Amino acid sequence: MRKEIVIILFLVLITSCLAQELTFQRDNYSPSETIIGSVDNIISPLTASDLKVYEGRREVFFEKGIILANNTHYFYIIPTKEGEFTLEINNILYNNSGTVSSISLEKSFNVSLINSSIGFGIRPGVYEGSKPEIVVSNLKSEKINLTINNDSIELGPLESRKVLLVVSDGFSKYSLGNYSVPIIYYGLTQDETNTSLENISKENISVNKYSTCITIYYPPFFSLAINESRNYSIEITNNCSEKVTNLSLETNYSGITFYKNNLELDVGKTFIVDFGLFSKESGEYNENLSFWQNNTSLKIINLKMYFFENKTNLETLNQVYDTKSVENCSSLKGKVCSEKETCNTEKVIYDKAAGKFCCLSECIDPNAKPTNWLNIFVALIGIGAIGLAGYLLFKRSKGLKAPKAEDKFKEAEKKYERKFEPTKK
Repeated sequence: MRKEIVIILFLVLITSCLAQELTFQRDNYSPSETIIGSVDNIISPLTASDLKVYEGRREVFFEKGIILANNTHYFYIIPTKEGEFTLEINNILYNNSGTVSSISLEKSFNVSLINSSIGFGIRPGVYEGSKPEIVVSNLKSEKINLTINNDSIELGPLESRKVLLVVSDGFSKYSLGNYSVPIIYYGLTQDETNTSLENISKENISVNKYSTCITIYYPPFFSLAINESRNYSIEITNNCSEKVTNLSLETNYSGITFYKNNLELDVGKTFIVDFGLFSKESGEYNENLSFWQNNTSLKIINLKMYFFENKTNLETLNQVYDTKSVENCSSLKGKVCSEKETCNTEKVIYDKAAGKFCCLSECIDPNAKPTNWLNIFVALIGIGAIGLAGYLLFKRSKGLKAPKAEDKFKEAEKKYERKFEPTKK
């Protein structure tokens, strides 16, 4: 009986430890494919900032997001370059047989062009909100066909398309090809229903009388690569009983550019506000966007932005990769560039055997300072002048060398002979 109790306690302990585990739908991915995973039985609420991705010891930033449903955290990550990475979630709380304990979890994953690819990516990989729109991207150089909402759609090479998924209220998983997309759908929320200004009592009117009848829809996050400017949009709908004028947008984030301000919204109409995003540094940002009407606060929304490193080490704009080549790099007399270098040709061969890119020309460092030939020319002239001066000094010193004793004796002998030489008459 004692042994049985010990075994049962041991199994409970093992089960408790194994319950907290990072799981991925797959283990190996190609660049820009979507990683979807989950963590079960976590007490502490997790945010996207808690998902840390490392390449070695260096943290890298990829697009990511997370939702919580039925005691499970579902998350997604979109890696944009090749490499060996590790996902870490540190100091999270879980129920350890009735007591709260802390644990850190990690999981390694590989991203490479030689991995088997499902051919398309989605963003976001998890969704929570009232308008489950996702962007489906064809990652292949040939067209693909997908079934979405029981309709067949065709995506051309490298084409992306926004689609609205048809799902039921609450939590569900939407099957899309090899993906199982976790979605929490709220349906029509109070903020999206048509609320007339006439139905609002004076007691419920807040800072601005339009604040409760203006609805704003925006994506749960904005994601783009560093040093890349991209346009996004926000939908503003006027559900009020009168026209709204002098609507302006403000934010303290310098990387946002609004293409139009001081808006006018007709009754029952939806206005699309376009703006541009840009950042030179990778990272996660949360910035407030304020809506004002006649210098009065209307609404404030929070923008979540992810700026990530883009492209693989060798990839630059206008470069073409021949991934179908069966020849290897050495037979083509090429070279593999280092991480800091790029190939200066427009065609790069992918060596499948080595799993690396092969440059058929010269590897260059785009961050290296250009060679100043004028300075080099002046330096060479200076070195030549110094050498010439040294040579002349050497010759002179050789000519001024002290005479030997024999030479002195011979010279004295000649003088003596000249002295006693008979004088010519």
